[in-house]
Amino acid sequence: MHAILLLPFLFFGHLSNSHLSVSDYTLSHKTSQKRSSDLSIVHISDLHNKNFGYRQSRLIHKIKTLRPDFIVITGDLVDHAPHHHAIVFLQKAARICPIYYVRGNHEFIAGNYSDLKRKLNACGVCILNNRSIDFQKTAILTGLPAWMIRFFMEKIKITGYC
Repeated sequence: MHAILLLPFLFFGHLSNSHLSVSDYTLSHKTSQKRSSDLSIVHISDLHNKNFGYRQSRLIHKIKTLRPDFIVITGDLVDHAPHHHAIVFLQKAARICPIYYVRGNHEFIAGNYSDLKRKLNACGVCILNNRSIDFQKTAILTGLPAWMIRFFMEKIKITGYC
């Protein structure tokens, strides 16, 4: 009886981790010179070394159709070694546009970050741990460690802005 109740949850978990979805957001901002700049950004999170078709073909095709200026990966690219599917994705995606990366909690938990970092660098990925990048004078990307994000969120709540 318990197995029958558990099956729908297992199916939903597998489906949600295997499905690609695109959410389209438009943010407007006018620069001080009264001109606007358009950027197309692909944000990838929680890939967890998942395979999306032969050599990541489904994921790469989806990204190509979006024609991004850059890709931002905000953690949980991998769960554990080996990192084969994630590295294949990075190798192919790096041919499309620049990739910026901030590690997530799963990279901390998995251990052996130095090996993953070496692979990221070999793929040409810009690692934004405690760094900022000015992307073509239109966007500043900053990678903050989790403790710092928590610190700022607590400060915002203390001052009443959140």
